[in-house]
Amino acid sequence: LVDIKPGAISNFVDKSDCFISGRLDAWISTDNGEYVIEIKPSNSLLKDEQYKMQLMQGMYAHKVNDGIIYFYNPLSGVPTEKHIKYDKSLVEISAKRAIAISDCLKMNTLPFAEAKIRKEIEWQCTKICSFREVCK
Repeated sequence: LVDIKPGAISNFVDKSDCFISGRLDAWISTDNGEYVIEIKPSNSLLKDEQYKMQLMQGMYAHKVNDGIIYFYNPLSGVPTEKHIKYDKSLVEISAKRAIAISDCLKMNTLPFAEAKIRKEIEWQCTKICSFREVCK
């Protein structure tokens, strides 16, 4: 038996001056437990770390310990999936990032460019960042 709960809303960071929410791609309940699902194209530029962060936010908000990142290839239609266990440390990192961005918005400043000092994500500066021309 599979029960699909479409459109579930996640309230992730709920601080008096910072509120982050979003919609899950999918949340299913089976005889083996509940799962939060992130659905992504396999040709996306983003890497597993960003997908795990998104997945952890939904898992935290809905108190679910298991998640799946479901990749689909839009050209071939071939799906793959990764099963992920809840990781409190990723939730804490993600919450700190959200609060830091909220604080920057309040001060009308750009957030710190994390990709400039982390070799494994520096590709973001040249490939997807809209602020690469003004970032210091």
